[in-house]
Amino acid sequence: AVGGDCRVSPSQVRIDWRGNTAFADIDNLKVISSRKEFSLRNPIVRHENQIYIELLDAQTFFFEAFGIKLTPAGVLPPLSALEPPDPPGKVAAPREASDFEAFEPLDTGTLPTAAGIASGLLEPLRMAGTARPNARVFTRVIIDPGHGGRDTGHVGGRGTAEKSVTMALALALRDAIEESTSLSVHVTRREDKETTARARAAFANAQRGNLLVSLHAAASPAERVHGIAVFYPPPPGAANAVLSGPRQGTPLGQANAETLRSRESRRFAEAIIVELKRHVSTEPIHLREVRLRVARQVMMPAVLIEAGYLSNPAEEALLATEAYRAKLAAGIAAGIAQAAGLERGGP
Repeated sequence: AVGGDCRVSPSQVRIDWRGNTAFADIDNLKVISSRKEFSLRNPIVRHENQIYIELLDAQTFFFEAFGIKLTPAGVLPPLSALEPPDPPGKVAAPREASDFEAFEPLDTGTLPTAAGIASGLLEPLRMAGTARPNARVFTRVIIDPGHGGRDTGHVGGRGTAEKSVTMALALALRDAIEESTSLSVHVTRREDKETTARARAAFANAQRGNLLVSLHAAASPAERVHGIAVFYPPPPGAANAVLSGPRQGTPLGQANAETLRSRESRRFAEAIIVELKRHVSTEPIHLREVRLRVARQVMMPAVLIEAGYLSNPAEEALLATEAYRAKLAAGIAAGIAQAAGLERGGP
């Protein structure tokens, strides 16, 4: 074990390890440590005599505060709160994190080259003295409903499976895009079957998509945690909160292409958030930078949307309704159209 000392007060957690100290307020995102200040994706929560930190946030916390790199096979500090048991009947186990690169090393032979990324970016971008892509060449959106088959994803207290939510939302988003624009839309799975990240990426690349939209739902050990998050991939070398450290040694051409892809992905993510806020009243809606497995294997900008918390009874109920999914889809579609420079009703 790595040792260290953890002290929990009614309102704060203090962890000391090898001369460094980190303080985190309960129900707050901010962490103050002797190394730096940083924020978590979700607040640390207290339930009875235990504290809970989501697995992805545990990586962030220990890397940023103490330089400890957590891996699936690694040794975790002795905090029972890091991987709490599921609240009975409330939520499935936290995500296996197959959507996030830090947990499962990628086969680098499957990654797109700089030339491949450039071809996926330059065709829709064709900059004409402007930071906006030329609407006439932005033609294809790939929608990727997460999970499927035996991989149910999270399951809410009422039995709502993430795989079902993502499939229904994907179809609603497809319809919203096709009804409001003349974009071509392709969906990575159209039925309840398990599909690997590599297969999803290969499909997206084969369709020569201009944007990948991956759809998911979230869960937390604390059912009061709620909201929507839109993720985009960071530029190469970024000390990303969910990474075990910066990715080093990226060739210059590859780095330039990935930097451009990250910039475009963020632009789409920001536009989607703006439009989601106009279409749904759900709060908060976060913008997050995180290295995504599927995004690292495609030759186009990509965003991942966690449409709400299935562990939150109110949000589970909303996600199970066709009317609410239609509002989410309309907001996402409007954001895509805005970022792509499309006039509603067609490019």
